Amino acid sequence: MNTWSFMRVTDGNKIEQVEKACITLMVQKGYGGASVSEMAKRAGVSKGYLYRFYKNKEELVQSLLTRHIDLILDHINNSLQQNNSLKEVISFLIHYLFKLGEENPDNIKFVYVLIHDYNFQFELKQQEDIKKVIQRVYHIGLKQGIFNEYCREEEIFSIALIYPIDFMNLRFKNTFGSAGWDTNDIERVTNFCISALRK
Repeated sequence: MNTWSFMRVTDGNKIEQVEKACITLMVQKGYGGASVSEMAKRAGVSKGYLYRFYKNKEELVQSLLTRHIDLILDHINNSLQQNNSLKEVISFLIHYLFKLGEENPDNIKFVYVLIHDYNFQFELKQQEDIKKVIQRVYHIGLKQGIFNEYCREEEIFSIALIYPIDFMNLRFKNTFGSAGWDTNDIERVTNFCISALRK
């Protein structure tokens, strides 16, 4: 490995540490409570190093959130392209979200925190991307006779995406005396979401 390749690997590792630190602090302190100084310190880099890659906290957080939301939107789009029924698409989405929660709980907590934090907004392009996917789901739902014309995009987003994430976070916090979940929980959440969206 030459010096340049080694430097790129080292930078990649450091940036990964910065991103992990950002996610951890967002989960622990929220958007307003986490500082760039804390992120840099937790990642073992200087603030100056962090600023070489991101101009401020907002850009770093937006970059990470965009990455997470894009993965979810890609999953929905891929399901829709396979000509699945909308029920199957919603089921695949919810199973995918629970899989993410099992593999890396902090990533789901990170998305949860930012979706519910009034100090933070989705960037405009991401808002448009979310809207396009939800509108596509809405029109397919109308065509397949699952939704009626009174169903709203906010309801689809809230029920099919936000509710499963909220459910997982209640379990992470052990709010009602239950921690974690099993296949029965996932199926129950899936059936609840599909029933809630039906006309």
